[in-house]
Amino acid sequence: MVKFGGHVEAIRDGDLTNANLYLLPYNEMKSMIFEVRGRVEEKNDEGREDFLQLWTQALDDAEADFRKARRDIWQKIFAVIVAGGDVDNQDEPVDVAIRGAHPGNALKLYVERVPDKTQAQDLLNRMKEVYRSAEINSEGLRKIVKKYDKNKVSQLSGTLLPLLYASSLYTGQKMVEDSIGLLRDLLSEEEVSREFKPLIKNNSEFRHQESVEVRMKEVEWLRSLVRSIPEDDLLPHLVAHRGFHHIKDRNDKRPLENSLSAYEMAWTCGIHLCECDIAITKDEKLVLAHDENFQRLSLENDSVNSRRKVSDLTFRELISMPLISGVRPPLLIDVLRSASAISEKSKLIIEIKPGNEISAAALARLLIRHPDLRSCVAMIMSFDAATMHKLRDELTRAVLSEPEVVESTSSSQLALSQRHRRVTSYDHFGTFG
Repeated sequence: MVKFGGHVEAIRDGDLTNANLYLLPYNEMKSMIFEVRGRVEEKNDEGREDFLQLWTQALDDAEADFRKARRDIWQKIFAVIVAGGDVDNQDEPVDVAIRGAHPGNALKLYVERVPDKTQAQDLLNRMKEVYRSAEINSEGLRKIVKKYDKNKVSQLSGTLLPLLYASSLYTGQKMVEDSIGLLRDLLSEEEVSREFKPLIKNNSEFRHQESVEVRMKEVEWLRSLVRSIPEDDLLPHLVAHRGFHHIKDRNDKRPLENSLSAYEMAWTCGIHLCECDIAITKDEKLVLAHDENFQRLSLENDSVNSRRKVSDLTFRELISMPLISGVRPPLLIDVLRSASAISEKSKLIIEIKPGNEISAAALARLLIRHPDLRSCVAMIMSFDAATMHKLRDELTRAVLSEPEVVESTSSSQLALSQRHRRVTSYDHFGTFG
């Protein structure tokens, strides 16, 4: 069986013979741990300082060589991009495509503009050589530390491995690997289109940027919609149903329905009113939820908790069940606090589902306990008259149970009294009077 040292030397004399890339002196470092005299020496710390010096020097040399090789590759890529750019346009004398280009976009431009595809293939082969040498060097440095710790008294893993894992030699390999995969796919295409699918599929930075741009377009659309509506006419009556969300539960363009971001985005873009649905958990926490369970919106829609009713889940269990957007269902009080912080015009229309009298009672307690948040509620509604009566009874009972003020009433007490009257005065649809 070929040991790792033999593997390094085979690659040095084989695949990377003419690559002009650094490979660590693995066997020399190994010889500092063992002195071959027909047997392995007893464990000791002889040569520790010499080993440390050789190891750190190998890391520095490998990292410097890896950095230089990657820099040379990217300089070749951008040299082709710049040389192949169309800068004859008088209206746009600067090559806009290159401006701030992400690595994935740069590789796409390179393949589009390189005059000879064999040149691109040579670049791909060079990337593979650089990746191979970095992989061998980092693995060799890790293995030799492990071997030292196994055969010596003192342990060096805690000292040397952090240096290795924090180095660009170790962290930069992933980017080179991704670039190799992307360039390979780009070259395999007979014709590169403007809507380049392999780029979207393989380059995470490009996908992220594309997602950001799509979301930004949605935000700009909402802002333009708000600007087109008369401020003193229709806008105060326009309602964002379950916040600003996609009606087909897609979260790649807009936030998920009944999520905190769905309401914050609507309010910050100028919408005044947002509608929400509430449910109560087993431990009496009011959360935003439209359905009786979260199977439709749960990331793990086949899990047991996603099929259970919200009323059968504790808030802790709800938090441990992320939705498809990665967030959790928000507490009603969190949404109200966001409304209060964003604008005095930001308000909620709270719907209580029929038969959910427990939620009505909990909502009453919340509004009584937090009078500063009542101004953020524009309306409480339900298609169940019994539920609305339950809400009214709870609020009325709270007001009547408060001690009367015999002395002169301060302005703050008057304001509190007025707020109570506002909460308890509404029509059959739950509109505050």
